[in-house]
This record gives sequence, C-alpha cells and structure tokens, in this order.
Amino acid sequence: MEEAGLQITTDVIGNSWGLRAGSEDVAPVIIGSHIETFVTGGLYDGALGVLAGLEIIQALNDAETVTRRPVGVAFFTNEKGARFAPDMMGSGVAQGAPNCPTAMVFVPSKDGLSQNFNEFTAPEHIALGVDVLLRVVLGQAELAP
Repeated sequence: MEEAGLQITTDVIGNSWGLRAGSEDVAPVIIGSHIETFVTGGLYDGALGVLAGLEIIQALNDAETVTRRPVGVAFFTNEKGARFAPDMMGSGVAQGAPNCPTAMVFVPSKDGLSQNFNEFTAPEHIALGVDVLLRVVLGQAELAP
C-alpha cells in the first residue's frame, strides 16, 4: 500500500485501508476482503480480494488515471471467526459494532496447531491466559507473567 502511494489507516482491531485520492471529496470505492484463512478455505481465500484491489490501484497509477471518487483497498481481520468469536469481527468493528475496544489473549496450542480438529490447549495455558485477562481487568497488567 505504501509503494502504491496510498494513505493508510489501521484501526484498533487491525483492519487496514489504503486510500487513493479522487478528484472529488466523495465516498470512496473500496476493494478488498479478509486476510485470514482456515483449513478448508482454500489457499487464496480472502487474500485474493485484497491483492486484486492492489492490482487495480497499481493499474490506475501506471495509467496516471484520475478517478472522480477515491479508490481504496481494505483488509479485515477475523471475518471467519474460526479461531476467535464472533465472526465478522473486523468488518463489524469497521462499521461501528459495539464490540470494541477489544483485546485478545493468545495461548499456545499443542504442536502449534490452529483451526484444526486436533487443536488442543492445555488447561494450565488457558489458566495463564485467564490470569492475564484478570490482571488487565483489575488494572494490574504490569504484573502479568
């Protein structure tokens, strides 16, 4: 997005937009998708929409085309909800859903497996994650292990 000269914005959940100015200050055309995938989602699930948007921006830049509307590329996080509920979290936050501010606590999974039927997290790791969350809620995040 930087190389294409886009004005980049990232929100609190990690959604990002890159905007190319138009000749008028009107609502932009946004092209994009989500960036995460899951086991049965296909190799380019989501990412292809983002890459297609970047390719369109690059073609407009190469042709030195000025569009009336701004044109942007966006990617959203956690649209599938396969690992973290709720689904469509990224686009929901982008649209002002009341599930923000948000934080996530990550805990290790056995053998690094994620979004897999064999995924397993040991109870002691879950307990550590809960402890971190509790300390944040109590305002003692600096004491977290």
